[in-house]
Amino acid sequence: MAEEVVDVRPAEVADAAQLLALLAQLGRESNTFTVDEGIEDLSETDEQAQIERINGTTTNIIFVATLDSRLIGVSTVQASTDFSAAQGEVGVAVLKEFWGMGLGLL
Repeated sequence: MAEEVVDVRPAEVADAAQLLALLAQLGRESNTFTVDEGIEDLSETDEQAQIERINGTTTNIIFVATLDSRLIGVSTVQASTDFSAAQGEVGVAVLKEFWGMGLGLL
């Protein structure tokens, strides 16, 4: 992968199917990354709606890491529910085959 470029960009509605598959795989590969129960039951349409809702906020975002056209990682930023605290949560995960390559470093 040394000569290949990994792009990071905001998730798009068109990523829904790949993003669902990525999240399910990440949930199986890592003991530090958790996904909501029932993610396998979400449809592509459900995920498209979720991406649209998140992208429509000013306090949350999903980024995807891509290698060519393949999603290999995800990062989320979610604001605290206490907006006066000006705090949030950042999550980063990459597929196991890409661990140790510095892709998840903040």
